[in-house]
Amino acid sequence: MKALIVAQKESLDGLRDRRALLSALLFPLLGPFLIFFMLQQISKPVEEDGSLSLPVIGSEHAPLLIQYFETQGITLSKWEKEDPEGCVKRGEEEIILRIAPDFAQHFNASQPATLEIIQDGSRIASRKKYGILKAYLSGYNHYMSSMRLYARGIDPQIMDVVSIRDRDLATPQSKGANFFETIIMLAVMAAFLCNMYIAIDAAAGEREKKSLEPLLLNPITTQTLFLGKWMATILFGGIGVLLNLISTACLMNLVPLEKLGMRLQFGATEVILIFLLFLPLVILAGSMQLWLSSMARSFKEAQTYLSLVLFLPMLPGMIMMYYPMNPQLWMAPIPALGQQILASSVLRGEIVSPSFILISILGALVISGIFFVLGARSLKL
Repeated sequence: MKALIVAQKESLDGLRDRRALLSALLFPLLGPFLIFFMLQQISKPVEEDGSLSLPVIGSEHAPLLIQYFETQGITLSKWEKEDPEGCVKRGEEEIILRIAPDFAQHFNASQPATLEIIQDGSRIASRKKYGILKAYLSGYNHYMSSMRLYARGIDPQIMDVVSIRDRDLATPQSKGANFFETIIMLAVMAAFLCNMYIAIDAAAGEREKKSLEPLLLNPITTQTLFLGKWMATILFGGIGVLLNLISTACLMNLVPLEKLGMRLQFGATEVILIFLLFLPLVILAGSMQLWLSSMARSFKEAQTYLSLVLFLPMLPGMIMMYYPMNPQLWMAPIPALGQQILASSVLRGEIVSPSFILISILGALVISGIFFVLGARSLKL
């Protein structure tokens, strides 16, 4: 009961603290929104594949190419202005195609004819249209090469040295899960960030304000006092992770992932399951941050310690990103890494090993217990 009273007091103080509220509410919502807008931009080239608008210089030199573009649904316009390079560089046009005056001469002589694509690779919109135009030109090049070989009585397949058949075992769901491992990283960060200011204010903040001594003078043990503060940090961390997962699930359902060849099953069941898998990590984050905060003598000192600690949960995911390894049982008790592997398995639709789950939970709880004991001792005057 005494621990609940302390937890209620710390939670109310956290609700009055704007920094705590912003870290608990703004970050869990900001990350998914950024990924949502990024995916919307990535999916646009696929959606606009047949609606390319292309200014052309010297269209009269290649009537067959222009006819090919028109049959593909490309909107062509004749470029009549000066300085096309300057217009692209200033952003007035995203991409311009220039056909060399000697295009027909080289084309009729079965020689490579020159086409120049004017684009600014530093602009996202220009890179999108450049990729689409290159795909169309590659198709035209392959088609005309085949026609030339047919005209000479040669089978175009003679140019194919090997016949490649792709057999991709990845499902649209596994492709989506592989891409959205960054979202899992955001959920891990939420577990450590959303309760940071609560942990700082509950220990170092009260020590700096000289309000910790009156609490310790009450008939309450340091273990009970630490438990109450710990429960408040867990509350804010859990709310942050849950908000992150809910907002991610809602926003990802608005992205046309099927146009990117991906499918992500991220509904209420997945949100609840991943949240339960992340709950031990939230408990660990709260005990570790509260212990570090209790070791500090001022608010700024604790803020420095906990800001540096935020990089720790990112390390396992970054290591796995650059040095990919198959999930193994020894990875389960490693904080953050075990939870990332479990969440990734849920998004991929794979069967999660019960032993992996159990070891992951036990590992996080054991480490949390160690930090709890250290933190309770550090509260003693």
